[in-house]
Amino acid sequence: MAYEIKNGQGSLFVNKNRTGQQPNMTGSIVAHRDIKAGETVRLAAWTNTPKAGVEFFFLKMSDPISRGDNAPKASATPPKATPQDTGEFEMEDDLDDEIPFS
Repeated sequence: MAYEIKNGQGSLFVNKNRTGQQPNMTGSIVAHRDIKAGETVRLAAWTNTPKAGVEFFFLKMSDPISRGDNAPKASATPPKATPQDTGEFEMEDDLDDEIPFS
């Protein structure tokens, strides 16, 4: 069975027949989604040498990572303030001092 490249993955191989202005490496990648002209996508590469011994770069395509991805997303409506946010606390009168387990 032939190797099947999955969506968002690809390979680059050394161009052994390179002459003049030809590229050092050639290969292909299968897009994981539709890509618009001028759009930037992220590529990552790992060196790989299978049993056949022909070294190549394994490629993975993904959407660009923005530095603010870990920050909370802006919302059209701000979240409602909780008592912890406002400093207001209410004590419950029915507190049970018994410990349910020992």
